[in-house]
Order: sequence, then structure tokens, then C-alpha cells
Amino acid sequence: MVEVANDDAFSVNLRSSGWRSDVNIRGQATWTLSNADWSDVKDGSRLYYRATTRSSGGGNIRSSLAPAAGMYSVDPPYAVINESGICECACNAQGATGSPQVAWVMLTPLLLAFIWRWQLRKKRNTN
Repeated sequence: MVEVANDDAFSVNLRSSGWRSDVNIRGQATWTLSNADWSDVKDGSRLYYRATTRSSGGGNIRSSLAPAAGMYSVDPPYAVINESGICECACNAQGATGSPQVAWVMLTPLLLAFIWRWQLRKKRNTN
């Protein structure tokens, strides 16, 4: 079940997909707000969303706001609503891109370990 609302308490313009029976083997389903529902929620500045899943028997229920089987909770994610079509975030249509410095920071320990191991083998072969 997917729920959307204009506030993080899910009390303003709450809309729900209801429990879905068309979920595929990958756990995916599609739900689109009706035009009437979209007209109601688009007046807000944010669209908060959450997903709730349950086992086929209905006994095991999980919320996207309480991951790790409820070991901790997270604030509900949201999308910014605008009618301009312009992205209001620090992203672009190509997705987020990392800087080359990040790649080097991640690869440096691996490179140093490779050099250290190569030097050890070199010493063993000369003795």
C-alpha cells in the first residue's frame, strides 16, 4: 500500500492506493493518483509518501518509515510539488554524479594494499 499526503503526519489530503493485489514477483506494482486526487494534493508544497507491505497471510506488516523490522524510524520522504517542471533540487535529469576526488578516496586504500602485497611477494622471491 502506498500513501501520499501534504504533511508528514499524513493527515492533510491523505490518499491511499489501498492494499494492492497486482504486485509482481519482484515486489513491484504501479499506482497513479486520479486527476481528482492530484488536484487536491497539488495545492500543497510537498507530497509526503510512505509504503506499507504485508505478507500474503496479512500477519507480517512493515512500514517504510520503520526500516529494519522497526528497529528505528525515519522521517517520511517527500517530493516538492511545482507546476513549472523545473527541478527544485541539487540534481539533474542525468542523476547525481560523483566527483573524481571521491573515486580516488575510495580507490586509494585498494591501490595501497595492492602495492604492499606486491612488495611482500617481491621480498619473498628475492630471499
